[in-house]
Amino acid sequence: MLTVRFGSSHVEVQGGMADYQELRQRHVAYLASIFPQWVQRLRWPAERLRQERQERLRELLRVALASSPWHRERLAGVDPEAFTEEDLPGLPAMTKDDLMADWDGIVSDRRLTLDLAERHLAGLTSDAYLFDELHVIASGGSTGRRGCTPTASGRGPSSTPASCGRCCGTAPPAQRSRRCPVPSRWSPPSTPPT
Repeated sequence: MLTVRFGSSHVEVQGGMADYQELRQRHVAYLASIFPQWVQRLRWPAERLRQERQERLRELLRVALASSPWHRERLAGVDPEAFTEEDLPGLPAMTKDDLMADWDGIVSDRRLTLDLAERHLAGLTSDAYLFDELHVIASGGSTGRRGCTPTASGRGPSSTPASCGRCCGTAPPAQRSRRCPVPSRWSPPSTPPT
């Protein structure tokens, strides 16, 4: 039995796979419920936006260092607590070729492997979640190499939630973010951070 939680509501799933439409509707309802609070951010003053970017950047670096062997090696010596936006140009870039060459070491959800993601894609006959929470998407490969990216339900492809072990539940409970707005089985808060 797997329990998938969305705020204060949850659905219990026999055998680990829920009906896709039921999960999708819960994700949509959850996002609709938090949307007004996120729209309010459009009115935040510049200093508050800068502070939020700084907090999120540091949190992303902490998660990458803690959850991804590839990023841990690549970012050795980076102190997330002291890192600022001005330091970004000094970070080594990650390319799609890097991602596809070292996919298993880059994603922070240790349940995921490129082979598993590719098998999931190959077996699709309609839209379906992997682990009842992730969409796996693939690029067309027009640049020479197809890309494959897992994304958490409720977020768009550019947000790379598979790099956030706190959203996917791979971090120890004490280290999971209480701020993560992504619907997942670990009961995100009912409101986004302010």
